[in-house]
Amino acid sequence: LREVKGPRRTRLVLFWMVLIVAGTLAKVVSAPQRTTIQVDERGNRYEGEMVDGKKQGHGQMIYANGYKYVGEWVDDMATGKGIFTWPNGDRYEGMMKQNQRHGEGTYYFANGDRYVGQWSEDKKQGYGVSTLASGKYEGEFHDDQMHGNGSFYFANGDVYVGEWIDNKQQGQGNFTWTDGNRYEGGFKEGKLHGNGSFHFPNGNRFSGQ
Repeated sequence: LREVKGPRRTRLVLFWMVLIVAGTLAKVVSAPQRTTIQVDERGNRYEGEMVDGKKQGHGQMIYANGYKYVGEWVDDMATGKGIFTWPNGDRYEGMMKQNQRHGEGTYYFANGDRYVGQWSEDKKQGYGVSTLASGKYEGEFHDDQMHGNGSFYFANGDVYVGEWIDNKQQGQGNFTWTDGNRYEGGFKEGKLHGNGSFHFPNGNRFSGQ
């Protein structure tokens, strides 16, 4: 390689200096502004990082109606990992997308109930585990409802394993009572329906409708 000398070398040096300075300025301009406080006309108060006048990075929003979100923001919307709390004591911890619960997350109800699982567009969707006062459900959800295949372990010890539609046992399932009795067959709207077999603890079995 030949060594560059004279005016050409000077121009190259200046060229690279301009690129370095421009790159540095770009980083400064795009860097999040920390600890920015913004209160809108509705009384919602945001404190956190911003870029070009939009919420970007980490910050918290305290809404005038008592709601609160602490977590990640992208382009003025809650997106990423965060915690959302309601005035009644409910709390969500997990992934957000465009101001909605989306991805993996846990919802803690003020009454002690809890849901751990998948979300889509602010609703329980996919696989999840819901713990209630009446028992625990493990299985599929659709549009915020127990829907698909799942198991429900009742607080009294009874167990249902099978299909669900809109929070009710519907389709084929297996229900076992604490006394040892067991039913295998059809269900409709939470009740035994259609063909099925009833198994007794003593070994006897009845099949029919």
